[in-house]
Amino acid sequence: MAVYNRRRREDMINRYMDLLLKCPGTMDLVLDFTDFDFDDLDLLGAMQQMRLQRLAINVPLAISTWKLAGLHDPSLLSLTHLDLYQEEAAQQYWCGLATLPALMRLALLPSVATAILATIVTECTRLELVIVMAYSWMAASDNTNLVSTVTDPRVVTMTMEGTHKTDWELGVSGGDDFWARAIAFDNRKRSGEIDRDCYVLDETPTTQPP
Repeated sequence: MAVYNRRRREDMINRYMDLLLKCPGTMDLVLDFTDFDFDDLDLLGAMQQMRLQRLAINVPLAISTWKLAGLHDPSLLSLTHLDLYQEEAAQQYWCGLATLPALMRLALLPSVATAILATIVTECTRLELVIVMAYSWMAASDNTNLVSTVTDPRVVTMTMEGTHKTDWELGVSGGDDFWARAIAFDNRKRSGEIDRDCYVLDETPTTQPP
């Protein structure tokens, strides 16, 4: 049984890497490692063949190549949008976000934002927008404590319906994904239509968005 499981694991890694390596030039990439725990997956090696501008990822901390290179890898230098939709704080792996030269927009789940938001808004002066995104099925307190500490006008705390997957599908099918909706909200703040000190965009059915 142990031999079978190891072989199956190796086959899955090979298929995953083969798929990634067949996508050179990719500019918009979403990676979901929810059901993976592959320490030897050369994720960054595959990403170096791409031209990433948008990346959504919940990279497991077990991936050794990410632990060694992480945000200093050349494949991430062109990123303008980064969406960290994992629930682990992983502060030691994400505190270097300020080193990404092209990063303008960042999305975080509340658990990650709690650990790194204060540092990020201070160090990443190039950031135009930081979204702290919670979903309606999460604990009601996930964003509440953060809202009381937010003082940077670039921050938007969103509470959304559905899941990350359904929102991504909405975007790729031509609809407005959470990036587009948060940018529209931010533009309304900048124009004075919404108070500059309003940080909350609540899209749940029981509330009326600003």
